[in-house]
Amino acid sequence: MDITLTQIMIAVLVFGIISLAINILIFRKANNLELGLSSQAASIRNLEESLELFEENISSKLIELDSALKKQFKELDRVQQSNVSQLKSSHEQHAQYVSDTVKEAFASLDRRQAAYSFKSKQENLANIEQLTNLIQTLRLNNLVELTNEVARHQDLKIENEEFVKRLGDCKVTRIEDKYSGQITQIYYENNIKRSSDTFAGDSLKYQMFYNASRQPERGLEFNSEGQTIFEYLYDETGEVESQNAFEYDDKGNQVNKEHTSY
Repeated sequence: MDITLTQIMIAVLVFGIISLAINILIFRKANNLELGLSSQAASIRNLEESLELFEENISSKLIELDSALKKQFKELDRVQQSNVSQLKSSHEQHAQYVSDTVKEAFASLDRRQAAYSFKSKQENLANIEQLTNLIQTLRLNNLVELTNEVARHQDLKIENEEFVKRLGDCKVTRIEDKYSGQITQIYYENNIKRSSDTFAGDSLKYQMFYNASRQPERGLEFNSEGQTIFEYLYDETGEVESQNAFEYDDKGNQVNKEHTSY
């Protein structure tokens, strides 16, 4: 079979068309591949930019968080210091309150002890007065002997382990306390005891006043400067019913008076 020129030309043309079509397909594939690569590259760039932005945001957040934590720790430290200061102040106030309460309790105890001591002394004096009354009620012959003794010696001395008691006109006029060294001088009006002075050395320590029934009605206690530090007031039965305590400054001026009722 003879191949003609026309057939050859047709074959060449067909081959060219086929080659062209293949090249076109290859170009399109290459172009599509390039577009895909470009898109992936853009995506990668976008991802990188997103990562950079994320890192920047993370860094910014970390800085903000660090600043916030520092502020919180600073505030917490300030609050703790404030709480410690308040606790210390509260503790100091409580300690001061306890100290003041204890001091006041001891002061009250001292006042009560002073009142009790004063009352005991007056009870001792009352007991001595009862002894005097017993002496006055002795049988006549004993009273005569006692009167003669007083006339000979001008006074009568009765002594025991605690006191030396001196009598005049069958009344106790002077009492010497052997333990404290204090001396009490008793004064009478119309044979009724109306007052007494108790001395510690040369200083007046106590002063007592009695009513017409010989019951104590007012007592005074003095300090070494001769100032009244306690005043005792008595009821009709001779019991202490109230006390006044006095305080003075360095110049001797009265600065406080505290009243206590019993």
